[in-house]
Amino acid sequence: MNKSKFLSLLFLSGLLVGCVPTQDTSATLNNLGTIETPEFYTNKYDEEKIPNQWTAYGVGDPFVLRWNGRYYLYCSTKNFETGVRAWVSDDLVHYEQITGEGLETGYVTNDPCTFGAYAPEVMYYNGYFYMAQSQSGNGHYILRSEKPEGPFVPITGNFGESIDGSFFIDDDEQIYFLRASNTGIRIIQVNEDFTMGSSRTLDNTVLGGWTEGPYMLKRDGNYYLTYTGNHVTSEGYRIAYSYSEDEVFARDAFTEGEGIILSTDADYNGLGHSSTVLGPDLDSYYIAYHNLNSSGGPNRSNNLARLSFSGTEMIVEHAELNQNIVPNRPTFETNDGSILEKVGNFELSTTSTGEVFSAEYNFIGNNVQTVFSYIDENNYSYLNLDSDTLSIHKIENSSEKFTESVTFNKNYDYSKLHTLRVAYANEKTIVYFDNLNKISITEETFAPGKIGYISNSNATWKYTAFSDVAHGTSCNNQIHQNRFLATNFSHSVFSTSEVIKNTYIEETDGRYYNGKSGSYDLNLKAKGDGAAYKIYVEEDGRYGIDLTLLDDHGDKDVVIQIDDNEAFRYVIPSNNNAPGYYYKTYIGDIEMKKGTHYFKIYSDGDDLRIHDVSYYKTSNSNPTFENDLSNYVTTGARYINSWKLRDNGHYALAGNRNLLYFGDDTLRDCTIEVDIEFVGETQTSTCGVILRAANPAFSNYDSNTSIQGYYVAVNNSKFLISKCNYNNSEIDATVTPVKSESDVIHHLKVDIRGNVITADLDNGKEIIKYTDSIGFTHGSFGFYTDGAASIYRNLKISY
Repeated sequence: MNKSKFLSLLFLSGLLVGCVPTQDTSATLNNLGTIETPEFYTNKYDEEKIPNQWTAYGVGDPFVLRWNGRYYLYCSTKNFETGVRAWVSDDLVHYEQITGEGLETGYVTNDPCTFGAYAPEVMYYNGYFYMAQSQSGNGHYILRSEKPEGPFVPITGNFGESIDGSFFIDDDEQIYFLRASNTGIRIIQVNEDFTMGSSRTLDNTVLGGWTEGPYMLKRDGNYYLTYTGNHVTSEGYRIAYSYSEDEVFARDAFTEGEGIILSTDADYNGLGHSSTVLGPDLDSYYIAYHNLNSSGGPNRSNNLARLSFSGTEMIVEHAELNQNIVPNRPTFETNDGSILEKVGNFELSTTSTGEVFSAEYNFIGNNVQTVFSYIDENNYSYLNLDSDTLSIHKIENSSEKFTESVTFNKNYDYSKLHTLRVAYANEKTIVYFDNLNKISITEETFAPGKIGYISNSNATWKYTAFSDVAHGTSCNNQIHQNRFLATNFSHSVFSTSEVIKNTYIEETDGRYYNGKSGSYDLNLKAKGDGAAYKIYVEEDGRYGIDLTLLDDHGDKDVVIQIDDNEAFRYVIPSNNNAPGYYYKTYIGDIEMKKGTHYFKIYSDGDDLRIHDVSYYKTSNSNPTFENDLSNYVTTGARYINSWKLRDNGHYALAGNRNLLYFGDDTLRDCTIEVDIEFVGETQTSTCGVILRAANPAFSNYDSNTSIQGYYVAVNNSKFLISKCNYNNSEIDATVTPVKSESDVIHHLKVDIRGNVITADLDNGKEIIKYTDSIGFTHGSFGFYTDGAASIYRNLKISY
């Protein structure tokens, strides 16, 4: 007889612990105004957004080049086909085909070396477009064109270097070539004649084996290297990054960051092979990647997500199928200078910048003066580019008050298009030439004003634009989704608080530093110190809130307020003496309506050092569940791989990874009890329960740890707790030897509360405990095996 029964749903209580008087905290950040509802796009770009994709192959390994204010998309060539297809966009969302002269519509090259071209990537350098591609995965060719639409023709033979070649130009004008390998990303210096020079493998840039799809970004002095692993046909294909604060060409230059994109959902998985590009607002950055539609082909679609930064910390807040926010446009732009106004000897924008601004100028010609901070003909600033010397000038009352210059390391052809960009915020100015940081200035102010050019008949003006963001302030102005870094606030009220940069801390008292050197925290010190963040909520409901913060904040109070609604005080749970200087913890739930909001966080008098905040849909109840498992569970269960019924229980077959979820992914704390019987000897394989789990992958290229969650397991010889997180797993994080016989029933009881897991085998025979400082706060619960034949009976889940 099936004794299945669902017990009563227990209402979550004690989470919103009393109201905070408005005058104590929230009044200083009230009346911030409304947030305009953004425009959205759906990932998996279809034929409407990208026409004439490869049939049954799609857009795989997407690479996006920004040039002259437009976006050029290149992708891998279908197997056994020749030629590279490409498209152009103004907004990163909608594309149209481009065609090289003399080529079939939609192609930028049809050279024989592009037969089955893997991952073509394009760099613009001194008037030419250089494409690197791997012919059917058998070494690289470099092709060149005078136009982004081609035609591209080879300038090298096959020089090897594996697959997935990617260019990077550093600020000193040295070109590098990065490519895939099984020991980490390989970096190679490129000579002037585009032959390959010195090379090395970068440590801390590997995803548990074969690692591909590298892309290097330099932003605010930091290097960010993204890469993908481990196989394109796996649901668990994913993107991670590593960072360096000061150098790129050293084996130990990079520190491993974290995984930034992963999803194994049935309708959205296999997310990988990325490139990164500057957004239309001249300050934000977007990551282009693909999802897997089917392993045949493989068939893939283009995707796009926004990156957020705080020093060396780089995250993707919302790598999802739906409800992705369309990139912001510039405040002012003209494609050819035609709408610039003639004012004396100047050609100027029709509007002025704000106090913070980024301005970009694209042009052809030498001896060019680009203007910014124009107030009148006697008060303005300008950049001067003349024969490989770039200088910045400030004019006040017709007199030059400031100038600084730099000479380039290489000679450039000014009959070709080049780009200047100036970014200014808070007395910090950076001048870029062809996206390279060439001049950096601090403690010099530049006023709001118009941008443009000093008239010069020898130059031709191309795309010209400005936005009222710079040096990452677009991260503060953006509407966040799901997660945000604490320093990316929209508004703040600080009396004694500050933004603090993290630096490496030596081991003390047996603890280890688990923060990111060079990232930043928001430190709220005084009562009422706080910050407001723009967020978007996808649907009405109850949302859980997680904080990552410094580890001495247990039992302190934090105040959360949505818009100008009632504010609530939460007690931050103790870290339970877990090692590590930072920990991630769930603090409670809050009700939110669909739409845009201000999410406000305050100190209630305690010193709070916060790194990031997450919010996610949760349940307003704690279900309790019992089932003897003698029959299949038809409601609220998800079976993966080989489950059968045997001897009045659920039988997991030997040699397979098996997974069975109960309930949904909103579960947090609970107690799980189950009877387990090993069928035959199991000395190496294990079986047990998985807690707070997500994103399982089961391709031939995945391993036992290709899932996220806590695995409490047992076999004939050991009792263990592992933290599973693909290549970042902690195998046997807690383990004790046991002698557990086969073909007898063992009782497993697991309790998870906050950051602590306690596991009991056979009613106290063995007890193990594990504390995770930065871990999983919610997810699915169920059974998991890595190959042990076992029978599960008499499941009980309780709160």
